[in-house]
Amino acid sequence: MGIKRKIKGSKGYQVFKDRGFVEWLKYYFMYKAKRVLKKDSYKCYQKYLVQNSQKLFPCKLPQNYNFIMFYFHLSGHTALQHFFKLCGLNEIILRHFIDGGFVKLYESKRALKALKNEKNFLSIYHDYKFQNNPLPTNKILPPSTIFMNVRDPFSVIKTYINHKAIKVEKLDYNRQIKVSFLNEDPFESLDRITYAQGEQPSFASLKFSNGMIDGVCFNYFSIAKPFLKNHTIDYIDMKEFMPECAFETLSNLANKYKFSPPKESQKNEFSKLIYNDFGGILLPFYLQITKDDCRGGGLKKDITIKICETSPFIETDVLDIKESILQKECAFYNDLSFYIDKNNEKYITENKELLIKLQNYCIEFIKALEYWVDFHSKKKIDETAILNFVNKNDGLKRQMKNLLDKELVHIKQHRPDIVASWKYYNEFEKNFKE
Repeated sequence: MGIKRKIKGSKGYQVFKDRGFVEWLKYYFMYKAKRVLKKDSYKCYQKYLVQNSQKLFPCKLPQNYNFIMFYFHLSGHTALQHFFKLCGLNEIILRHFIDGGFVKLYESKRALKALKNEKNFLSIYHDYKFQNNPLPTNKILPPSTIFMNVRDPFSVIKTYINHKAIKVEKLDYNRQIKVSFLNEDPFESLDRITYAQGEQPSFASLKFSNGMIDGVCFNYFSIAKPFLKNHTIDYIDMKEFMPECAFETLSNLANKYKFSPPKESQKNEFSKLIYNDFGGILLPFYLQITKDDCRGGGLKKDITIKICETSPFIETDVLDIKESILQKECAFYNDLSFYIDKNNEKYITENKELLIKLQNYCIEFIKALEYWVDFHSKKKIDETAILNFVNKNDGLKRQMKNLLDKELVHIKQHRPDIVASWKYYNEFEKNFKE
């Protein structure tokens, strides 16, 4: 029984279940290759793929897509992805680091053929894991416009150092967030954030190896270079899709690249921060109502309430019961939703004892959420502190200079306005010259 449960909780099982046998084979081979083959052998395998790309990837993609998006992590890619979705664009993921870096050419071809219209875009997700993992995407993509999302390097580092993760003990055997119960303290349940170096952000995260910063991907030019001959490279700075200007930016992009512009009715959605102080880690929060909580209510099975940020994209079979359990004047009222299956609404709203119990729990939950948001906000390390740290470390300062001089060259040539707007990078350059 234990072995069966372990298999069902493995990543390989989930890949097989969600994506089928072929994708499981790819996943299995890639991860076994990384574990079994020596480092030099693995590099030879990657080199073989690049040199034999025409034989290995003979499939040609339909060109019913508007552009290709190269997403760089820690630079607002989640927000940009969300905004494209609001504009009605379908995303076809050609390559993602969570899939082991495989080029999903045949899957992308099938998806484009099925969609037929031109409200599509291809995406390739880059993070630090791809810096030494080249695959021949430049040789298999027809000429088109490629977008790269960029950001002030010191703001990228800030996000990396402050990046949160969920404590291992708060995850179940399947690496999913554990559910909470009404008889548990929400303060303890929400104490689930950790950082790369432990209980708080640390400059110890900022270190180089092989000429690159561990955990951070700045290799803009290294990635763009193979595409310069046949593709148009364009850049979009994270500042251009911050809440105060995202709607205008997407309207301009829609006009230039011929996709549907954002609707006025959705304007409010473009003014929200996608990754804020509680999104992604503190939320979503899963609260489970059991038969013991619902005495006399005729509950036949447990009910799960998903507490998350309010979104325009919700499933049709769920209902937000926030108005029944939260006071409108409480903190985060306009930001949160409490989703349950529509079929389960009556078990809560028609059971007065349970409803009161849930309302009291949510009062404590909101207090706990406020506390932990404030607690972690005070721990953040900002760009000024990072800049001061780098400037005091001559070795790190020189390594940063060499890396950024190499990787920002194309952006400086084609979008000097973007680089000129980077406050902390320009301070770094000024200090280096002095």
